[in-house]
Amino acid sequence: MADTFEIRDLHVSIEEKPILKGVNLVVRKGEVHALMGPNGSGKSTLANAILGHPDAKDHLMIPGDVLKIIAAGTTSKASLYNNIFGGNLSEIRRQAITIFDYLERFQIGYETSNRVDNILIFGQDDENLGGHFNKFVANDPFYGADSRFYAAKREYIEGTDESEDHSRDFLQMLVSQRR
Repeated sequence: MADTFEIRDLHVSIEEKPILKGVNLVVRKGEVHALMGPNGSGKSTLANAILGHPDAKDHLMIPGDVLKIIAAGTTSKASLYNNIFGGNLSEIRRQAITIFDYLERFQIGYETSNRVDNILIFGQDDENLGGHFNKFVANDPFYGADSRFYAAKREYIEGTDESEDHSRDFLQMLVSQRR
């Protein structure tokens, strides 16, 4: 295992707007770092580049993967909040890491309320929940609902394909959105 994690000259733009401009980061074994800064300064973008994405090789992104994932429209899969619970890891890998195994056993990170689920599932079309849906889901470019979420939600509600795979995919997206 390497004693140093290093990022050099990371640049990330979203829709031609620069978000990260030449970020350098060195973390040596045993060090603890915190990302701090005002809203919109790129903390989440950097964290997503570091923490991982389920579509990346070995589910762990490298800086070069960021632009591909943004272009694919799947940035929501790299949610910092979801990755805290091992959401970027395969199920087998997540269960092999003790802390993630215990979080899953006790369903920590899976908790919800009817109100949260109603906002996520029905909020887009509900006049009473629409404001919350827009504020917390639709207007969030990273963690909000993307085209995959909307398509899976529509399929889940309309039930035209009752296969377990489609339901499981949507329910996993729902867990990620709750986080």
